Amino acid sequence: YLEESRELFFTILNILEPQIVIVWGTSNMWEWMPTKPNTPIHDKAYYYDDFPKIKIIHIKHPSWNKDLCKTAKILKDFFEKNMFSYPIKN
Repeated sequence: YLEESRELFFTILNILEPQIVIVWGTSNMWEWMPTKPNTPIHDKAYYYDDFPKIKIIHIKHPSWNKDLCKTAKILKDFFEKNMFSYPIKN
């Protein structure tokens, strides 16, 4: 069902129109993400060219390391570099 899920991912993006999608996992799991033309923002962050307003960030799942502060810092740095408030506000 992976291929079907990849196409449904874009359907969900169209419906929800989020500002950001956080992809938790590992490098192997990140390869499961749909492949479409995209524009890198920085190391593990990009947006799909068809969805320029939706930023995608890949981070390891917080359970990989007991230091949750490190995960929070990764997110905080990403938000600040991309002009999001932290936490995200509508």
